[in-house]
Amino acid sequence: SSSTTSIVVGMVGGNVLTVANAVPIVMGANIGTSVTNTLVSLAHVNRSFEFQRSFAASTVHDIFNVLAVIVIFPVQYFTNFLGITASILGQGFENIGGLKLFNPIKAITKP
Repeated sequence: SSSTTSIVVGMVGGNVLTVANAVPIVMGANIGTSVTNTLVSLAHVNRSFEFQRSFAASTVHDIFNVLAVIVIFPVQYFTNFLGITASILGQGFENIGGLKLFNPIKAITKP
């Protein structure tokens, strides 16, 4: 999920994807983490008390992820709330400059 989200953030930053197209991908990646936590909880199957607690925790996590998508996705689809919010927050970081690194190759090959 984090690697998918990182790739999508880079694609949005590079103008390959729009925020509106990236939101469902990130939501899907969040749902995809449900498989991982369920598999981890199954590793405790030999210890019944640990298994009960770990499986219950993974189930709560799964339900939270699914309910969040059920609530947030329609709001995003019809209003573009997350896209508008991201644009407003992003405006705070426009034209603030950045770090410029010295490139020795450009210095050597400069005409």
